[in-house]
Amino acid sequence: MNFLGQAVRLLAILGSLMLVSCIDGREEYWLNADGSGRADITYSLPEAAAKFHGGATGVEKMIVEFLAEIRAIKTSSLTVTTHDGRLTVHLLATFDSAVEMAETANDGALEKLPPAASGLSGLIDVKIHGRTVAFSRVINAGKSLPGSFFMPNSSFEGRSLAYIVHLPLAATQTNAADVRDNGRTLEWNFPMSQAIRGPVSLRFKAAVPIPVWMWAAVILTLFTTGFLGVIAYRKFRGVRWEASAPHRFG
Repeated sequence: MNFLGQAVRLLAILGSLMLVSCIDGREEYWLNADGSGRADITYSLPEAAAKFHGGATGVEKMIVEFLAEIRAIKTSSLTVTTHDGRLTVHLLATFDSAVEMAETANDGALEKLPPAASGLSGLIDVKIHGRTVAFSRVINAGKSLPGSFFMPNSSFEGRSLAYIVHLPLAATQTNAADVRDNGRTLEWNFPMSQAIRGPVSLRFKAAVPIPVWMWAAVILTLFTTGFLGVIAYRKFRGVRWEASAPHRFG
């Protein structure tokens, strides 16, 4: 057995374990009635982890290139900072279609990210039946961070993955641990020890509100129909009046 090779492998595993135990993540989304929305995403990890990707500058370049591939994002603002040995990535983004954003996660774009990043993004599925949308996201942090399964829970103390979703209408079903604002705000908070041991999931079902433009179309249709009806009625009255009016000769 190649002792040097095994030693290097062991050091790599220990290094990945050390970095895994220090990840914090928070994602918050606001969804509008027309399907558009915005996102506020923050991840914090040891600065040493960024050295494998060119430091803070390399991480920022990697994310910028990734965002450029996502057509669903309308605008975005990215900051990558370092402080006290930690690197923080903060992304603000707006999008026109939440469904298109979800589909992006499964169209191969995530393959350009490091395994840890794609694992934390998870597998997203969105189904729409009539006016009901069913959303699910399965995150398997342990699968993308090899060796973390063997670490004691104390190694992840104080670290967590948090997700918050603000809906335009109340959710009819959800597995969120915290439900507020009459069912319109859903929050999941997973200790890193739980996220590492097995997949964690976010699920909810909610009604899709009729967009403003659709209401406008309905009102316009009703108004137009009514207007045409009035014209037709007046014309009909005019024909009847002309038919019943006495004829004058010479």
